[in-house]
Amino acid sequence: MLRFKLIITFCLIMVALGANPYVVNRFQDANGKTIEEIVVPGIPEALRQPGPIATPSRSAVILNDVPKLNWCYGCSATSAAMMAGYYDRNGYPNMYEGPTNGGVFPGTNSSWGYGECPLSATHQGYDGLSSQGHVDRFWTGSGNSGDDPFGTGNPTATYANCTADYMGTNQDWWSNSDGGTTFYTYNDGSPIYDYTGGETASPRKRDGIRGFRLFMESRGYEVTTNYNQKILGYEGNTQGYTLAQFQDSIDNGIPVMIHIEGHTMVGVGYESTNSTIYIHDTWDHSMHSMTWGGTYSRAAHYSVSVIELASAPVAGIINWIPSAFSQNLELHATATQNLGITNSGSGTLDYECAVAGGSGAVLQENFEASSIPASWTQENVSGSGNPWTIASGGHSGNPDAAYEGSYNVRLFNFSFTPMTVKLISPALDLSGATAATLSFWHAQDNWGSDQDELRIYYKNSFGGAWNILATYTDEVSSWTQRTMALPNLSSTYYIAFEGTTNYGYGVCLDAVEVTQQSAGSSWLTINSGYSYSASIASGAPGHSIPIGFDAAGLEAGNYSKTITITSNCTINPVVEIPVNLTVLSPLSVPQEPTIEQVPGSSRVKISWNAVSGNPSGYKVYNCALPDFSSEVSLLGTTTASRTYFVDFLAGTRTKGFYRVIAFRN
Repeated sequence: MLRFKLIITFCLIMVALGANPYVVNRFQDANGKTIEEIVVPGIPEALRQPGPIATPSRSAVILNDVPKLNWCYGCSATSAAMMAGYYDRNGYPNMYEGPTNGGVFPGTNSSWGYGECPLSATHQGYDGLSSQGHVDRFWTGSGNSGDDPFGTGNPTATYANCTADYMGTNQDWWSNSDGGTTFYTYNDGSPIYDYTGGETASPRKRDGIRGFRLFMESRGYEVTTNYNQKILGYEGNTQGYTLAQFQDSIDNGIPVMIHIEGHTMVGVGYESTNSTIYIHDTWDHSMHSMTWGGTYSRAAHYSVSVIELASAPVAGIINWIPSAFSQNLELHATATQNLGITNSGSGTLDYECAVAGGSGAVLQENFEASSIPASWTQENVSGSGNPWTIASGGHSGNPDAAYEGSYNVRLFNFSFTPMTVKLISPALDLSGATAATLSFWHAQDNWGSDQDELRIYYKNSFGGAWNILATYTDEVSSWTQRTMALPNLSSTYYIAFEGTTNYGYGVCLDAVEVTQQSAGSSWLTINSGYSYSASIASGAPGHSIPIGFDAAGLEAGNYSKTITITSNCTINPVVEIPVNLTVLSPLSVPQEPTIEQVPGSSRVKISWNAVSGNPSGYKVYNCALPDFSSEVSLLGTTTASRTYFVDFLAGTRTKGFYRVIAFRN
């Protein structure tokens, strides 16, 4: 009986607020306009009734490059991910930066499996993420609010890489249950722009399109406008967003969020001869159709959310010559070739050339993003507990403040049993290094003798054994910098941080840096250094960069390196140019030549034995003095296969001495 009364009361409240059963609040702004607060929970799978799969006519206008995603931890966040994925594929490449599909967001989320998409909601173990993501922090699986795994603290400093983070989806902090996102509209049908009022309300709420704007801005892009608006005619409105406006958006390459009661989708096209629009409904990998202002899955179409970006940043287009360098040098010789770089794009080309093996930083990691980079890996050596995880802030303060999230990478352990976790760096290229140094900041909580310990390891190959480098058991209560030399250098090098704690936060880590030093006479330089960066404006002359070769100190043989050019060119963001140097073996000295007169003439034939070392040929000189101290004359040059020379003018010389020298070009 009690349950019956509660249901009746709930229904009365919904009827009082309006026809849309998902309107949870109405209030007036400072100008007296009525704002509706609407929660979009998504339609349960058992109640979904997808519309017909689209059969566009020839007159249809469709944005065919909008990805099709099935539901990924919130229909609104999934819809935003489809829109962000579309932009990622069309001139805004920073929307998705994961490893899948070469870093370009794919056309569906099938790469990650049903219900998973890192652009909608990051999830540990998916797309190379080794630390906790959105799903691990905010998804309860119960459908209830108030029990996020993250807890009751402010999570905004942990946001990264996914739309659900910034939109407030699933998060107790923004009063959203699992799958839920909040949107605000004006009741009269006028647009409400970038609404932030709910963020200071109690309970606090974040508008979904406002959050999507913050996501776009976090990716480095400028948003020109974002708003929610009811459609014209909904609940009798005499103003509102129209089909013509939707068509204009599609014509300009702008997908639009379509809201039906309780659900969010993406509008991707329309029929020019009727009111049919085409949508991705977040439930499958197909395009569907519906009538503008009609219903879909028995739910009325009532509003849209629109976001528009500034023009995509225009970058340059890099061109380079040659595609490879090859140089032959005598021992101790030097040479210079030029690397030509031009810009054929309509924007400025920013580029940097670098050669491995020079002095400088090999690894710099401040762990200031909201997740441990995918290039680092974690290994749970023993125990059962949380791994290294990320926290906000920098290296300052006291480890006791870890509850306030004042640290970057820290080792959690609330399992009451000892645990050990290892954080492993990506492979480091130390080829050519004569010395290398590891520097890092760390702190260990001072909660007592709970045996916190930090161990540093290194190894020289992927399958090699770890070698202990240092161990720290002192529980320093403030950030401490450690610097140490890396031994047993090799071209491939790994370092690892292994933390052990019995209980609590244990060990904190930040600001890891590996630098290397190389021999002062490295044989390959770029503009007399190991790196060179510059910009070329559109239409400006290209650059000719001197590439130096120096065989000093090298033995005869073949040497190779790679010049890497990184730029803002979206077509070729990374260019690798192979460089080969051959240091030639020294030529042997020709034996003293044989001189004989040609019978019946005044000519003289000079003969000698061939030398080793693959000469290009021989030069024959004459001088009146035996020490060749002055008045030396080059008589001629022969090929390597011809080991004699005829002096036709020998009869005119009063005295003469000959010298033969082997040479290479």
